Amino acid sequence: MSDQQIGGERDGQDDGEDAPQAESGWVNVGRLGRAHGVQGELRLELFNPDSEVLDLVESLRVTVGGRAPRDLALINARPGSKWLLARFKGVDNREDASRLTGAMLSVPRAVLPAPNEDEYYHCDVVGAQVFDEASGERVGLVRQIEVTSCDVLDIRLDAGGSVMVPVTRAYVVSIGETPGRVVVRDLDHWRE
Repeated sequence: MSDQQIGGERDGQDDGEDAPQAESGWVNVGRLGRAHGVQGELRLELFNPDSEVLDLVESLRVTVGGRAPRDLALINARPGSKWLLARFKGVDNREDASRLTGAMLSVPRAVLPAPNEDEYYHCDVVGAQVFDEASGERVGLVRQIEVTSCDVLDIRLDAGGSVMVPVTRAYVVSIGETPGRVVVRDLDHWRE
C-alpha cells in the first residue's frame, strides 16, 4: 500500500471553523449568508461546493443561533458571483431573509450517497473509537478532523492527552468502513 492520502468528504461536520454540530442524524452541509436583493434570496455557501446535495432534498433543516431548527422548502438555488443564491418557501422579502443570516443548513445523513472507496464523510468519523492495528485494543476517540492538505485526526487518547495523526495509508488502516471505528498503526510515532 502506498503512502497516499485517503480522501475525506467535507460535509460540514468540521469545516475548519467553530460551526455548531448538527443534531443527531443530521449533517451540516452549508451556511446562509446575507440577504440578496428584496425578494427573499440569500447567499448560500455549501461546505463542499461540488456536492449535489441540493438535488437530493426538497427541504433543508435551518438552525439559527440557539433557536430550535426548522425545515424550509428550497424553491431554487442559482449560481451567484461567489455563492449560490437560494430562495425558500415562506421567505418572501429581505426582512425575512435577514433573520436567517448565519443559519446552518443540514440534511438527513441517510440522503447522502455512499462514499467512494477510500473516501469517508467527516460526520461518520468524528466521535469514532480508535483502535490499534497491532494490539486490537481501543486507544482513543476522534475529537475532530483538521482540514489541511491532508485530513488530520485529532485523537483523544484513553491513556490521557491527545495526538494528531494524518489520514494516510501509512498510519490509518481503516476509516469509515465500519461506522464508529477507525484503525491506526504506529501511533507511538505521533505521541509527544
